[in-house]
Amino acid sequence: MADEYDPYSARSGHAMTNNLETLIHLVKSSLGTGILAMPKAYSHVGLAEGMVLVYVMGAFCVYGLHILVGHWYVVEFFLLTYQLGIGCIYVAFAAKNLASVVVGDDRGDGKLDVAFMAGVTAVLLLLTQIRSLKVLAPVSLAANLSMLFGQVLIATYLLRDLPPVASRPLYGPARGLPPFAGIVLFAMESLGVIISLENNMADPAAFTGLCGILNAGMAVVITLYAVVGFLGFYRYGAEVADVITLNMPDDWCVALDSRSARFRGGRAVKVVYAAAIVLTYPLQVWPVLEITWEKYAARWLSDSQGDGEGRGRWNWLWETMYRSLLVLLTFLIAITLPNLDFIISLLGVFCLSMLGITFPALMEMCTYYEKGYGKLKWTLFKDIIIASIGIFVLIVGLWTSVVDLLAADGQ
Repeated sequence: MADEYDPYSARSGHAMTNNLETLIHLVKSSLGTGILAMPKAYSHVGLAEGMVLVYVMGAFCVYGLHILVGHWYVVEFFLLTYQLGIGCIYVAFAAKNLASVVVGDDRGDGKLDVAFMAGVTAVLLLLTQIRSLKVLAPVSLAANLSMLFGQVLIATYLLRDLPPVASRPLYGPARGLPPFAGIVLFAMESLGVIISLENNMADPAAFTGLCGILNAGMAVVITLYAVVGFLGFYRYGAEVADVITLNMPDDWCVALDSRSARFRGGRAVKVVYAAAIVLTYPLQVWPVLEITWEKYAARWLSDSQGDGEGRGRWNWLWETMYRSLLVLLTFLIAITLPNLDFIISLLGVFCLSMLGITFPALMEMCTYYEKGYGKLKWTLFKDIIIASIGIFVLIVGLWTSVVDLLAADGQ
């Protein structure tokens, strides 16, 4: 009897990543600027409700990821929109933080922000020329270490002078759920990168499963988001800023002031996080480059060159130009962005409510259509409920995001 065909054993490619490198990429791809907005997310729902909902939504996201791995082609538009949006936010976030460090003012200056965006873009033009996830692994490791150092600095500050728990709401109004969901979804998932990671693994069978790389990495990410959000809102309450670093004293010194018993080092934290975000950018736009270049642009260029020795001769140059143009596109979009918290929430509810919740449920319904949905059609009812939740988050989230933006413009 012939052995059963294993599609994973047939996978081959240049410079495939091992399990550790994949885990490093996975944690970094899901651990970005969104973690700094988690305290603001908690302000919409309260301490207890926020802690529970982060883990509930995290479970939904991981469930959706397991289904989406191997089926990304059906959600290309949302995936590319989301990953490109992340690239734009990263350019704006890194530049605005560096600009505020220089001028010592978080309100920012339009012309100065654009100048710093141009400087950040120049660095990104070089980093995005890395064309192997294996070679990019040390860059992701450096970004992880920078992010970890920044979290230690923030935690050192947040854990001092904590108010009584009774002074903070444990639950919030129903209206706070959509913006909370938008921020958490944006913060937690990087679907395109995660799917690309599985595609570039030397041992993709280790990616899924109960103790696989996906579950292990996301468990770390979800816990970090829950803890940082809880501590940030616990420390500041209603005064918490859209990004927690804006609540920190604006000082270079990474130390405790013995006279006032206050942590000082807000500027140092901003620099550390800006560096981490810059180092993460190539990984976040990786899916956009991989899909649009290899599936569309490279094929068109190859066909236009015809047969013979000339075909492929200029591929390296064309790809270099293509990668550079994509980076410049994120720069041009970034300079037109309104406030970051609106974009973060909007991307979360628009793209990830569909990618992370609705589409996985719909795909599972289609997959089990011929096989059957089990006893009492449990799988069907489960997927209908999950898809309905995703559509509800999308509609209500878009509505509240637009209303909040209009209210902010009116002020």
